[in-house]
Amino acid sequence: MISDPNYVLQAVHDLRSPLSALKILMATAGPDAELVGAIFHRIEAISAELLTQSREHRLRGPLATVIEDVLNEARVIAPSVRFAAEISTDERQVPADFSRALSNLVTNAVSAGATEVHVDVRSAGQCLFLSVLDNAGGKIPEFSAGLGLRQVRLFAKCAGGDVTYGPGRVTLTLPCAVVEIDSQSQTRAL
Repeated sequence: MISDPNYVLQAVHDLRSPLSALKILMATAGPDAELVGAIFHRIEAISAELLTQSREHRLRGPLATVIEDVLNEARVIAPSVRFAAEISTDERQVPADFSRALSNLVTNAVSAGATEVHVDVRSAGQCLFLSVLDNAGGKIPEFSAGLGLRQVRLFAKCAGGDVTYGPGRVTLTLPCAVVEIDSQSQTRAL
């Protein structure tokens, strides 16, 4: 998760010339050819991963639509759980990582045994606050305390934000610069 996709695209572009030269040298490296090849493939893999992350960071879509899509998916997976959302902010375009973070937080609430999950989005000052509230009392199952929440924390950190936890509440705080304003202020319930 990269906060400046233009920087990453430039870095990947800049790596291509040295990679091309290294690939040519691999053919003439003699006894060190295997080592040079391994180094080449490692750099190539890092370059490919940076490019993938840069593409994934591009805007996913309107905030309300992303939230609605995640909650509709959750309704299919957990039909007995009541899902709701309230958005009290300008309509914004959000990165793809936002969708994954929200999905992980909603899944965590369901996995903790919640029968009600509420997503609340507000902006104040220079920050956007996404809170996922549930009636499971803040229980965090072992498996979801791993990769899913780690990905949310990583997304927040890379975006210059933070994640806070409390009983029955997880709040993802992002700088408003991470999400672009689309139109006028709104309050919307989903």
